[in-house]
Amino acid sequence: MRRFVAFALGSFCSALLWAGPPPAAPWFESLRVADGLPSNAVYTLRQGADGYVWIGTQDGLARYDGVDFRIWRHDPDDSSSLASNDVSALLIDRRGRVWCGGEGGGLNELLPAGGFRHYRHDKDDPASLSSDDVFALAEDAGGTIWVGTYLGGLNRLRADGSFERFEHDADDAASLRSTTVVSLAADAGGRLWIGTDDGLDVRLADGHLVHVALPGLAARADKLQIGSLRPQADGSMLVGTDYGVTRVMPDLSEGSVLFTPPSRAATMAVLAESEKEFWIGTTGGLWRIDGEGGQRFGVGDALPG
Repeated sequence: MRRFVAFALGSFCSALLWAGPPPAAPWFESLRVADGLPSNAVYTLRQGADGYVWIGTQDGLARYDGVDFRIWRHDPDDSSSLASNDVSALLIDRRGRVWCGGEGGGLNELLPAGGFRHYRHDKDDPASLSSDDVFALAEDAGGTIWVGTYLGGLNRLRADGSFERFEHDADDAASLRSTTVVSLAADAGGRLWIGTDDGLDVRLADGHLVHVALPGLAARADKLQIGSLRPQADGSMLVGTDYGVTRVMPDLSEGSVLFTPPSRAATMAVLAESEKEFWIGTTGGLWRIDGEGGQRFGVGDALPG
């Protein structure tokens, strides 16, 4: 099974941060294999409270301190090594623990000693992880770890290391809307936002599931893949899809559509710079959106791909 959407954004590429308004022509710094990155195919980035940047790639997990990389890879002779070199989901929880997952490797927890604890699917154990293909990770307001998978739905990690599964049931309208969970995000109100390959669900603090309508984008497609979820300080959520980015309000109604690409392109990351200014990473390039329009940055602007 190969990932149904290309998560790779080329190389690990970072725009410089500036104290004031951004310059008219921002420039980009790229880090590649030649600089110590394990692979130029970067799937996900997270930064911990200690400042380290964690990078999930097609060929292992990396930690960047601003100068050097430390790399973790699968070693067939070491049972405590990373279960798979494919790392497309990353989470740093409030205790500073690093969790990662990807295609075929299940869920991995990096231990203080340096090895990994593995959580894997067992077809004979209904309390095991529902699928070894992990696409999304999140920690909710109560400290619970949630795992979104390919064809296995949603999993909640219990304190004893077992899992509670939440799956799609065609005969139950209150169940998860799809078996594939692409993105996850938790808000301050105790809700879990669940992006699937067929729309958006929100699990309320009381456990009830709400199917959220996105009429502003639904007119462009019968099926919306939710590739990115970005909580905002006002309680709203920026929702990135393969047909654009919209804002969902705290009451779960759709606010304004913020961005629609000229052609279909999966939105993999959204960053709000201000109320009207956004950076949007898509499979069709990087966009900067403001109140007057949008600007696309690609290979010709020093982006790696």
